[in-house]
Amino acid sequence: MVDARTHVAAVATRGPDQRVLVDLRARRVLRRVALPEAPRRLAEDDGGATTADGGRLRVVLSARERVLELYDATSRRRVARAAAGVGPTHVACLTRGGWCWVLDTRGDALLVFRVGDDDLELTRRVYLPGGPYGIAVDRTRGRLWVTLPGRNELVGLPAHGRPHVVARHATVRQPDSVAVDAATGQVVVTGRTDGLLQLVTP
Repeated sequence: MVDARTHVAAVATRGPDQRVLVDLRARRVLRRVALPEAPRRLAEDDGGATTADGGRLRVVLSARERVLELYDATSRRRVARAAAGVGPTHVACLTRGGWCWVLDTRGDALLVFRVGDDDLELTRRVYLPGGPYGIAVDRTRGRLWVTLPGRNELVGLPAHGRPHVVARHATVRQPDSVAVDAATGQVVVTGRTDGLLQLVTP
């Protein structure tokens, strides 16, 4: 997670369990805050949630059930449900624009869903070998960033209904998560194996 105003990234670490605040401009650690327990990846248990259609809709990925669900944010009523691959882990959506992307980590794919008022439609499957795991959306520049831990790569794709790889960057070993500084477009990648944070300037 990156604060676009201050250019400070918040990174959770294990062993020791803490949250580390990093100044991306100065490239130095500002503060370390001890956590009572190891940070948990939400997608490892139940999936993740995000909003769409200006916050009117809530999109929920259930990793266990391997489905993507659409809820009315006000009534909390489920309005749509769709299969989401063989091993989905993360979801990201445009707040406006009607597109959501699911990482099917086990299936080596990026799944593209069109979000309607009461439906979810899988419109495209993009093959991404390397077990796509972390995803971030740069809404300002219309770009998706996806980590491929099996290849130690970060790939960039257009954030629309027909994404395709337009950029590749070598990363730290086993890139786990990714975030974007919306103000600068700088991409932050964390590596699980060596406990490193990498900055990528597209």
